[in-house]
Amino acid sequence: MKEVSARSLFQRLLSVAVQAALLLCLLLAFPLGSAEVDALAYSDPPEHVYTLTGTTEQEVIANLKANFHDAIANQYARFDIVSNMPAPNA
Repeated sequence: MKEVSARSLFQRLLSVAVQAALLLCLLLAFPLGSAEVDALAYSDPPEHVYTLTGTTEQEVIANLKANFHDAIANQYARFDIVSNMPAPNA
């Protein structure tokens, strides 16, 4: 009977784990049907529109969190968040 060293066993398990991770990444790279919604084709207006405010990154993130919390608390099925801030320079 052939003995298998711990290092050899570890290498085999690592190889299987890497192969499984690669297969999972490959499967997730394919679209899963027609679940995409074209925002321009969506005809129903949002139930509420939030305006994003803040001058620093922390303020914007805090405002975004507050908007999401309010939308969840009010159980809005669809809401928009718009920004009046200028686009960053490329």
